[in-house]
Amino acid sequence: MKRFFFSLALLIGILSLSTFSSASAYVESEPTSTLNKYLQAVKDKNIEEIINNVQDDRYEDDKNLQKDEYMNQLNEQKLTNYEIIDSKVIDENNQQLNAVLTFENGEIVEILFSLEKNGGTWKVHVSLDSLEEEEDDFHIIQEGKEISTISPKAAALVSWSFSGRAGGSVFYSTDSFTIPGTTATLAGNQSHSYVSQGWPVSITYQVVKKHWYGDTVWGGITVKGSGSFSKKITGTGKMTGAKIKFKTANGNTTSMGYKGSGTLNK
Repeated sequence: MKRFFFSLALLIGILSLSTFSSASAYVESEPTSTLNKYLQAVKDKNIEEIINNVQDDRYEDDKNLQKDEYMNQLNEQKLTNYEIIDSKVIDENNQQLNAVLTFENGEIVEILFSLEKNGGTWKVHVSLDSLEEEEDDFHIIQEGKEISTISPKAAALVSWSFSGRAGGSVFYSTDSFTIPGTTATLAGNQSHSYVSQGWPVSITYQVVKKHWYGDTVWGGITVKGSGSFSKKITGTGKMTGAKIKFKTANGNTTSMGYKGSGTLNK
């Protein structure tokens, strides 16, 4: 009988040791750890920790603008919970991680985050590309309660004017606005410095909302050709805090000298 109890105790000890060894063997990957730190910093509104863990191409070297806009975004929509649900290794310096984010207003979204390793350090990479639902990098799981805003009284939701823009550049309207429905009219004119040489003119216009995780899209259109235009665009419904995002097409030289002006109207 003593031998039986001794064998049973030994078996329990081996199983316990095996379980402990398996648990202690798990080590969180560096990309996952970085994304965890980033999302927790967003949840805590720790702006310095957020900046330390992200490379956001939309701001280049303008850290002050990045901090100001991030803080406005964090205050407007508070992250209350997050869960990293899966990951995909692209190569030794690139990984993609899916995370589900829950916000205070009840909105739940799934975001595909890109993690890149540069100089031995992993960071969340926010590119100039917009987040597109059809490309599986952004999904709305649950709509949130509408955030109350004051809609503009003027017919034009926003206006813009720019010049001297390079080919392949991305930039935004200075003013933000609320777009209340699913249709709008984009009207304006566009050109560049090489029209007389027959080089094509092309600019993509998108209505987007900037977030700390990327730009979500209401709708947009690519306008080709030099001169005046008026185009109907359709979108996904009301969007607050929106901006016009411009992307000029690449030309035969980087100094294309793109210029344009216009308005977005309801």
